[in-house]
Amino acid sequence: MNHHPQDTDAPGVAKGPLAETLQLGEDERHTGYWIQDEVHFGHPLTPLFASYQLPALTEGTRRAFETLSMPIIEFRARLVDGYFYQWAVDAPDAEARAERQRHLMADEIMPTAAERFRRVVEDELLPVYADLDRRRASLASLADASAALQAVGDAYDLIWQRHFEVVVPRLAAGGALEDLIKRITGREDPSILHRIFAGVWTKTLESDRALRQLAESAPPEVAEALSGPRSQWMARLAQTESGLSFLARLESFLDQYGHRVAHSHEFVEPTWIDDPTQPLALIRTYLGQDFDFDGHFAQVAAAREDALAALLAEMPPSRDREAFVRLYQMALQFWGVDEDHHFYIDAMLPAKTRPLLLKVGALLVEAGALADANDIWFLYRDELEAVLREPSDQRVLAAERRAAWVRQQQATPTPYFGTRPEQDAPLQVLVFGEPDRPALTGDERVLKGQPASAGRYRGRVRIVRDASEFGALEPGEVLVCRTTTPPWTPLFTVAGAIVTDAGGVLSHAATVAREYRLPAVVGARIATSALADGMVVTVDGSAGTVTVDRR
Repeated sequence: MNHHPQDTDAPGVAKGPLAETLQLGEDERHTGYWIQDEVHFGHPLTPLFASYQLPALTEGTRRAFETLSMPIIEFRARLVDGYFYQWAVDAPDAEARAERQRHLMADEIMPTAAERFRRVVEDELLPVYADLDRRRASLASLADASAALQAVGDAYDLIWQRHFEVVVPRLAAGGALEDLIKRITGREDPSILHRIFAGVWTKTLESDRALRQLAESAPPEVAEALSGPRSQWMARLAQTESGLSFLARLESFLDQYGHRVAHSHEFVEPTWIDDPTQPLALIRTYLGQDFDFDGHFAQVAAAREDALAALLAEMPPSRDREAFVRLYQMALQFWGVDEDHHFYIDAMLPAKTRPLLLKVGALLVEAGALADANDIWFLYRDELEAVLREPSDQRVLAAERRAAWVRQQQATPTPYFGTRPEQDAPLQVLVFGEPDRPALTGDERVLKGQPASAGRYRGRVRIVRDASEFGALEPGEVLVCRTTTPPWTPLFTVAGAIVTDAGGVLSHAATVAREYRLPAVVGARIATSALADGMVVTVDGSAGTVTVDRR
């Protein structure tokens, strides 16, 4: 039965000081507006991941927002029954900071945003990841493990500061362009930006294209090997020369693009590198389906040029028009950071951290502190540091925490705590949707969400909850899920339409659905529970409705 979260991990489970600090206290609930971020963290977090992610996000936003002169001090992060909540804390001098930010963005930050992101990746992120790899390879003692935990903490603090420093300029550019369009043409239509930036190349599209190309290179023996039980795929591929050659190409693909999991913000899930059957399940689907990837995105890019030309034709010569053209050309160079930052930060940071921490877990198994290396996810960082200094039996605690985490996954988290403002921040609604918007239209057959990508499509429902179910989606089915992140995008060439529980029109699912020209409704809240596999529905991405067929 679904229930509202409580304040504890589980009855009788002890919590250390960090565990207490990370929980949303009763007093805090009355001093802020805490939103459950189901778009990025729609699942309960394990204690160790929360130990790194929450402090790094709060400290990273504090540093980045000061650098960028944001009217917000920080995103303060807390847990309730394992679920992530955040409060955007307004700065006392918000108006003055916002004015400074406008000048700072225009004069210093936006002109260098593309180059800045490139330098962050090459000079900071990749060296940090290489250091984590070296530490994993050489880790041999509990002292090494303690140093590794500190290195992971330093990495999270640095990289989540950079995360917001590279993402915010793209959001600011979008807002500035919308203001110019409205001032010049009188039109207030967010879909204009979607059209004039459609098809911008990103690491997500690059990854999807590479997976498609890998499937297209597969000889008949691959289809034969993948026709059997999933547990036998790797062994069956290794039985033939062509299968071995294909596995070598798969390994090369994973070296570049394998840092993917369905829930990017976690340590607990195996990546594609850990479990190659995840991309193989998608390849098996692709083998039975034609999709001209390059042709599709050539059409999308051509449509982008047409949309830009049509918009410029509406703009009479003026300084504002010149300013729009300059800003557009500038923004075009770093527009893809919205997806690229996920590739290099949201996905790669936990993916590079996971094998290092698993090796720490293996040392603790040898020391008798844990029953399994994966139990490390269920200790908080300070508890783990104490066990590394003086090993002690944590097997019962880890088992209780794991059981609590499993129960938390069945919960329906409260949408928000605290005092909701009279009007939600526009950007918040665009990304996260409205936290308590009704999901039904009044007709039990019709779900209501936000219109995310135009078009109507009628097809059978396929509910997909995690990566283990990716291969279940058949060509043309309606993909219904909680939310999506870039690792889900290979499904967008398979689905006929998209419906999500979470998100607004700037959420990942909405943005990518428009790239693939799929009708999409996001933020339908109860879609994964109200719909069932095999139901026939009509998805109206223009009206934001999902109608269950009576037949």
